[in-house]
Amino acid sequence: MDFGDWPAWVALSSAIISPVVTVYLNNRHQEKMELMRQKAEIANSISIACEEILSVSYMDAKDFPGFSRNVMSASGLCGHVFTTEVFYAARSIEISAHSGKKIKDITLVLKNSRNIFYSEWAIEICSRLMEKRNEMLLTGLQKRKVRQ
Repeated sequence: MDFGDWPAWVALSSAIISPVVTVYLNNRHQEKMELMRQKAEIANSISIACEEILSVSYMDAKDFPGFSRNVMSASGLCGHVFTTEVFYAARSIEISAHSGKKIKDITLVLKNSRNIFYSEWAIEICSRLMEKRNEMLLTGLQKRKVRQ
């Protein structure tokens, strides 16, 4: 092999390796972008769920249609206990539907036999949802800082 053959071999190997590296980097980037999109979607659904939980308090109990799928999925992200609490709140509102009260004035009876006004419960539950949302978003940022 002559010294003059080396540039040809280098060019050939770079022509073979370059597309492989490009595909790998593109796939890795797409995975990161998909993860960011999913986190943004979850954060958005939690924000919408909080808005719904707070806006329900101004309705009459007899007009309560139940919580939307968005509230249920957001509560599911926070664990079984959280979801159970949302179901108990909805059940308490449905039981009080004949009272003619505003939902914010209804006393909820939760699983742990705790009595609490809906308005207080809504603030408490939304703050816990937002804590979960912020925790999820910060986890992604901390991982990104560790890699850098």
